[in-house]
Amino acid sequence: MVTYLPPYFCGENAELKLKTDLIWHDLDIPCGEICRVEDLIGYTYVISPISSQGKIKHRMKNSIMANYFEIIDKGNEPWNEENKAAIQKGAPKRKMIKDIKIYISRNEVIMIDKGKNYYGLKKENDREIYWDLIEENTFETTLRVKDREYKEYFIEC
Repeated sequence: MVTYLPPYFCGENAELKLKTDLIWHDLDIPCGEICRVEDLIGYTYVISPISSQGKIKHRMKNSIMANYFEIIDKGNEPWNEENKAAIQKGAPKRKMIKDIKIYISRNEVIMIDKGKNYYGLKKENDREIYWDLIEENTFETTLRVKDREYKEYFIEC
């Protein structure tokens, strides 16, 4: 299944300032605390207050990050200008050869037309291989596909 990826709030190793108290079960992090993004798993951030030296970790979805955090340093983003040349040089460039229809909800469908070029960043875990696809013109990560879909929908440019 192809997944549409909205823009990330920030990247790995980002420094963030908490805008409000964060209280979740036995976790209580006060407003104003400086935190760091320890890991980015899909669209979930693993956040740790810097003062805890990595002992306290909390997961939070990308969609609510702006409600809780102010960005001090955006961290390592695969789509920023410094990494653009490295991605263009090191990531395979592919052309989409089939239209893709993505169902966001019952009422919302996104159609991505064939013909666009993407840079593919290969990711893998112990279960599967997938590709984050960076659109050539906007240089934003817009799609994530499984390896099988990558081979079916894209050809080398």
